[in-house]
Amino acid sequence: MKNRNFKIKIQLINPPITVISGMDLKDIGCFPPLGLFSIFSFLKKNNFQVEFIDFNVGSIPKNKINGDIVGIGADWRTYKNALKIAEQAKSQGSFVVLGGSLVSSLGRTIINRRGKIIDAVIIGDGEIPLLKIARGDNLEKIPNLIFKKQGKIIETKKYEPDLNQYGPIDYSYKFKSLF
Repeated sequence: MKNRNFKIKIQLINPPITVISGMDLKDIGCFPPLGLFSIFSFLKKNNFQVEFIDFNVGSIPKNKINGDIVGIGADWRTYKNALKIAEQAKSQGSFVVLGGSLVSSLGRTIINRRGKIIDAVIIGDGEIPLLKIARGDNLEKIPNLIFKKQGKIIETKKYEPDLNQYGPIDYSYKFKSLF
């Protein structure tokens, strides 16, 4: 990505949970996506236009996924739907980033198999990597990323951040209705 001199739209998406046949959603569990909440708050604090979409709290029209950058959180319960959202976002021309607990353990495999619809995966905390992507930094210099460049998988250095640098989660958005 090149440096951006214009206001970009970032969407953070919590995909719908895939309900396995015969299971009730209560059996699977539904947890607030605190990682996405933290990234949302951090990007807002850094003056980016960010929209949070949670498919588990109401229906979202298909044409709603239209960010310049689309960050999708995924775990084993949402991975299948995360891929559908990534495909839709990519078809709209979005830069697609996937993160979350599943991605942190299978990042190389995911980018190798799904690199046509996912531009990068974030391993571990996503606040700093997503901020740097939004600023247009060179992907090779952004920590905690895996991406493809000319068909080759690139994995950047890992870092463990000081979580205090992110500040508190800003619950002034729509998060209050989730609790």
